[in-house]
Amino acid sequence: MPERTIYDPASMEAAVKEPESNLELSLRAVTEKYDIPRTSLQFKLKNPGHKESFGPSPVLSHEEEQTLVR
Repeated sequence: MPERTIYDPASMEAAVKEPESNLELSLRAVTEKYDIPRTSLQFKLKNPGHKESFGPSPVLSHEEEQTLVR
């Protein structure tokens, strides 16, 4: 499995807003400017509401889980 690239979330947010504000820059130029992977930016632009966490959502809240553990 390939390693995950770590990048600053603030730079990703700025990179997502960049193509809207500056139509002269290409997607490749934006990724080079903010030093983030091109495919990650493409995914963010196509799926703006996608969650950041991995796996399914938990069934129990943290508090409910702690009461079961006790």
